[in-house]
Amino acid sequence: MMETISKLREKYNLHMSVERFVPGGDAPESDKSFIKDE
Repeated sequence: MMETISKLREKYNLHMSVERFVPGGDAPESDKSFIKDE
């Protein structure tokens, strides 16, 4: 599902923000490919 969202974000230049409710700080390496740095 994240792959589909990522492709649509690129295709339509969509912007989104997310919040992670998991203790421990940083996003896992597997999720970092979906995070676009501004």
